[in-house]
Amino acid sequence: MKILVMADSHGDRQAIERVLTRCDGHIDMFVFLGDGLRDAQGALELFPALPRVVVRGNCDMLASAGFPEEMKFEADGVTFLAMHGHRFGVKGGLGEAAAHAAQNGANVLLYGHTHIKDDRLIETADGAVRAINPGSAGRGERTFALVETVGGALVCGFGEV
Repeated sequence: MKILVMADSHGDRQAIERVLTRCDGHIDMFVFLGDGLRDAQGALELFPALPRVVVRGNCDMLASAGFPEEMKFEADGVTFLAMHGHRFGVKGGLGEAAAHAAQNGANVLLYGHTHIKDDRLIETADGAVRAINPGSAGRGERTFALVETVGGALVCGFGEV
């Protein structure tokens, strides 16, 4: 399964639309990790059949009704926990967020908030968690992640918006 992961568009709906259009027909799911819910909602109107996971971030308070702070989902035997990350202090380190993911049975933590793309393995008391941040779609380097599950394994790459 191919999953497009984006976060932190901060008002740049067109960034999400451009990437979704480029990936159209090549992805099976879209995950948005907050701080741009309205951008994601608007862009996703163009792709109504695309399965999606959308969580809210710390800058989404006015548009957050009906969107969870985190969501667990499974793809090809891999369990993901999607969150923005602000509640777990991800700008200061990933230990707390990774431990929370492991305690909830997730193999992979998808998080945003830092605006910095990242892919690393974090050891926790409850097991190892792969932590992936797509970077920011709307600020700085302007990146996204493409995650593919293959027989229970995970491949992650990054692209530019």
